[in-house]
Amino acid sequence: MISDLLKITKRETVMEGPGRKPSKKLDGYIRKEASAITNISPRTIQYYTDRGFVIPEVDPATGRGKTRRYSRKNLVELYFIKELSAHGYTLEKIERIMKKVSKDLDEFWDKSNDIPTATDLFLQLKEPRTRDVEVKLLRMKDIHLDELITSYGFRNFSVIGLEGIILSILKAANGT
Repeated sequence: MISDLLKITKRETVMEGPGRKPSKKLDGYIRKEASAITNISPRTIQYYTDRGFVIPEVDPATGRGKTRRYSRKNLVELYFIKELSAHGYTLEKIERIMKKVSKDLDEFWDKSNDIPTATDLFLQLKEPRTRDVEVKLLRMKDIHLDELITSYGFRNFSVIGLEGIILSILKAANGT
């Protein structure tokens, strides 16, 4: 099943303009498509992008009248933000967490094909009520519960599984 989701094809040629001339192939997802895939409102996606939580990798569209285009990795990042918010993290903490997570996620992502090289990922972080922000992106095989308890104390950390998030985003992005 995972291998089927990772067999993702490029977008079809887009017809545009008065004469309906074919444009060059467009990759990525515009905000409206990203919204439909992640179930995050287009305005919220714009807000997260404007704040720098997510930087569109396909086309950052710096300039007036340009359309931002998000990669599948960006869609996963948007969903991470949604999950962190649901877990009670403030926007300030989410901003600091996302700077680290985005860089760490690159290690598990094939940018040339915009697909993950690993899906068994977990986000390990301190609870939202703690003062400091500490975050690690790990594979399942690298998580050691006794080490977490020793480092953070029994109730001061969260581990968020990302495999379901990654697979559901890939599936929705694939239209399946």
